[in-house]
Amino acid sequence: MKNIIAFITLITVFAQFVGAKPSVTLSAEASTRYFTFDSGAPLSDEKVIQPNLNVAWENGLYLNVFASRPLARNVPKSDFSFENDFGIGWAGEFDYWSLDVSLTYYDEPSLGKFGADDIWFSNLKASHGFGPVNLDFEYGGYTAVKGSSHEGGHILSVGLSKEIDYQERLSIGSSTKFAYDDGGFGLDNGFVSITELEAKWKVTKRISITLPKVALYVPVTVRDMRKTEVVWSMGFEIKL
Repeated sequence: MKNIIAFITLITVFAQFVGAKPSVTLSAEASTRYFTFDSGAPLSDEKVIQPNLNVAWENGLYLNVFASRPLARNVPKSDFSFENDFGIGWAGEFDYWSLDVSLTYYDEPSLGKFGADDIWFSNLKASHGFGPVNLDFEYGGYTAVKGSSHEGGHILSVGLSKEIDYQERLSIGSSTKFAYDDGGFGLDNGFVSITELEAKWKVTKRISITLPKVALYVPVTVRDMRKTEVVWSMGFEIKL
């Protein structure tokens, strides 16, 4: 908790340095299990609640803090349902492409013990509209902190996404992608497909609710602990 407060304080100081008034978004999701979002690797069998705070400026710069906690009591602190992430990035348009570049520090699962089994995550997302859909590319690079028991790895993915609005109150988002995992963290190298579908309900101009959200993870060529899984989620978003 102290680290989260310290990062929020850093956001406030950074905002003063940048000068322009930022947009602040607070969101949270509750999910039936916790999987890596880009490779379908199971992190925890616990049901989790995952709040997220994002502060963004008009020039594209943003700061982000993410947390994950198990809903159940008496879960060992070594479980990967415990996590704090601190990120900085830039999102914007370049030559008709939507880009998002970020660097995130994963504090997990020994929270507050920086350098103990933690990870640096570099991420690049690029999206371009083609007719009725978006073509999405993503790279994720995991670098384990020195002395960590984890191994680093790289994930490349390509996919399609689409969002449809209904009467200004409901938007349906869908995406499907094939991700190549090069075998980091002791996992098998190969392909995984990830398909997501969500309904976002606009309650007010600043508040929306996501219900339901479902993610389908299907191992295509990998042969490790990953198997076909479905994860259900629900959440909210508030623009402060």
